[in-house]
Amino acid sequence: EWVEESSGWDLKTRQVEDYLSDALHQNLTKRFVDQKTSVLVKRLRNKKDIQVDIKEDGVVAVEGVMAGRIQGLRFLDEKRENNSNRSLLKNAIRKPLSGEINKRAKDLLSSINISLSLSFDGAVLWNGFPIARLRKSNNFYKPRLEILTAPLMAQNLRKAIKRFLENWLIDYVEHNLRSLFKLTKSNSDSPLRGVLFQFFERHGSLPKSLVSGQIKQLSGTDYKELKRLGIQIGREELFMPGLLHTKARQLLFILWNVFNQTPSGYSMLDLSRVSIKVEPEFAISLYEIVGYRLRGDLLIRVDILERFLGKIKKISNNGLLTTDLELLNLLGCNKENFDSVLTALGYKLQNNNVSGYKFVGLKPGTKLKRSQNMGIKAQAVDENSPFYKLKELI
Repeated sequence: EWVEESSGWDLKTRQVEDYLSDALHQNLTKRFVDQKTSVLVKRLRNKKDIQVDIKEDGVVAVEGVMAGRIQGLRFLDEKRENNSNRSLLKNAIRKPLSGEINKRAKDLLSSINISLSLSFDGAVLWNGFPIARLRKSNNFYKPRLEILTAPLMAQNLRKAIKRFLENWLIDYVEHNLRSLFKLTKSNSDSPLRGVLFQFFERHGSLPKSLVSGQIKQLSGTDYKELKRLGIQIGREELFMPGLLHTKARQLLFILWNVFNQTPSGYSMLDLSRVSIKVEPEFAISLYEIVGYRLRGDLLIRVDILERFLGKIKKISNNGLLTTDLELLNLLGCNKENFDSVLTALGYKLQNNNVSGYKFVGLKPGTKLKRSQNMGIKAQAVDENSPFYKLKELI
């Protein structure tokens, strides 16, 4: 070999060749695009007939040069040109672009709701593209809508789309939270009416301790009404199984973040899990609003927590509880999390020959960690709601 470490130099040489090849390709491509753009600009300045093509995927091309893309109801232009050239381009495509956006607006107004959806960060999507964004209002369940439309859209269409999306949002919220909204149609008397009011205000799950006095006053008829409404009274929680499906809790997650004006960039919780570890980016009140309760180091979904409490009561022997694989599987956690949950519930891990835990109770003054106000700022009660002014009666 005529040089030392020839294999290393071979690799270095190939890397240099690849870099030069890429640079050459980029420069040739740029020169070709610049030539086409130069010709286009000349035609624009001479005001000759310009060919504008709008493809099905929203790409807008002028004389074969990409000018931008229509996404949803907005035109997003390419920022490659200087300001004067971009102004020429916009003027050239204004008429065909306006016609296409108005056509899409009419398509939206005649579309079925299945083409609309809500992203976890509070955007209304049409065929996957944002056309509106949820903004905070005085009513948790009725955020206001900020429409994301192009200035080229006709004014009457813009107003029609705003009304259309507002109606869609009301229907979307009431459909996905229909179990909860059923409470507003109950004609119950106090004290049940007070329980239902607090349950609704806390968005579908309520610590039993907050309404223990009212629960003691409930009649047999009241309990039948709770069953009809789908509310279960557990050992520690009042909850609604019909509200624990993932879509309903995702919607509550979105509404909470909109109402509390959470900075953008947050991620959606994995609400398919029966228990999750606390993530510092989320407030405990947010976990609670989507049906979790903090016990020890673990957030447990309320229905699973109630099943867990029933299970340990059933299998414990004179306050002694052994480690049970079925209990760990129920919580979906490891041994360390399991220990912290039992400690929070008043059990102590035995260090002698006895295997398992002994119930010693909570220390005087100890309270289970929970948010008393759900982290939600004061909100106006809808004057059209049957719950309006109910606070004066309870």
